[in-house]
Amino acid sequence: MPTPLRAGDVLLTSEAPLGEVAFVNNDLEAGLGQRLFGLRGQESALDGRYLYYALRSDPVQSQLRGRATGTTVSGIRQSELLKVKIRLPPLHRQQAIGRMLGTLDDRIDSDLRLATLAEQLLTALIGAALPDTPTVTLSALVSVSRDMVDPANWGSMEVDHFSIPAFDTDRLPARSAGAEIKSGKFALTQPSILLSRLNPKTPRLWHAVPNNEVAAVCSTEFLVLTPQDGATLADVWLACCDPVFLEVMQGRVTGTSGSHQRVRPDDVLSLEVVDARHLSEQLRAEATDLLHLAHHRRTEARALGVLRDVLLPELLSGRFLAPAGMNHEEESE
Repeated sequence: MPTPLRAGDVLLTSEAPLGEVAFVNNDLEAGLGQRLFGLRGQESALDGRYLYYALRSDPVQSQLRGRATGTTVSGIRQSELLKVKIRLPPLHRQQAIGRMLGTLDDRIDSDLRLATLAEQLLTALIGAALPDTPTVTLSALVSVSRDMVDPANWGSMEVDHFSIPAFDTDRLPARSAGAEIKSGKFALTQPSILLSRLNPKTPRLWHAVPNNEVAAVCSTEFLVLTPQDGATLADVWLACCDPVFLEVMQGRVTGTSGSHQRVRPDDVLSLEVVDARHLSEQLRAEATDLLHLAHHRRTEARALGVLRDVLLPELLSGRFLAPAGMNHEEESE
């Protein structure tokens, strides 16, 4: 029988991987798998959202790993989970902490939904324009940047790395020291559209906006496309997000390995695409606004995530916003 879950319950994975946490927002009937704990705080003692953030914190995650067993797969038994300790301030303080961090997470989720919606609207826009819009080869719309650099020679200098893993994480570059990037990359000096030629069955199209204060590089798995001959970045995006173009591109792959199939750059550039320069100025302006909206929302979501991650240990430890008159002796584990 499904286990009824209530709003405010917390789910915790016991293994594979250990320690992933989810918050239940609504009552529902659910079947919990063997690798999943359903946790519910005592109503007068433990707030569910506070428990959710406490379980995500580094000290508690460290306890989970320390109490886990197994060599191939690390997992924790219920008896060991119940021995994990969390700091437990008064209920009203827990609720305040949960609301503060929850507000940030809600805004992050909203930003990411808006970014995704903006990109979906771009695809819908070009789909509606297809029947009456001329086509050209992609090479007529773009120039391709191939300037190579070796970030490993830059030592500790910070670099924004536009890579496949970074795209898959949050579609924003990963910042690291140049010395940590072990192979040659394309230099990225201006806003561009990045089109992955690796495994095109998983389309990766990226509006890449370098930070002028930090050097930026791009994986050679991407084509670095900049508009030419009156085209805009949005025109290039519209051309490359067209499902017909992406399907034809998938048919041009080379390589026998299913996980490492690529399309040759010249083959991509020779493909016919919708020439968005023939769309109305209003539609092109709307496309540009949507492209910028998606980027700004993802950037804001990352900034809010950083703020949440900074606040979380401070709030849970009581170092930040501790109620007046409350000392550590008044708290329990």
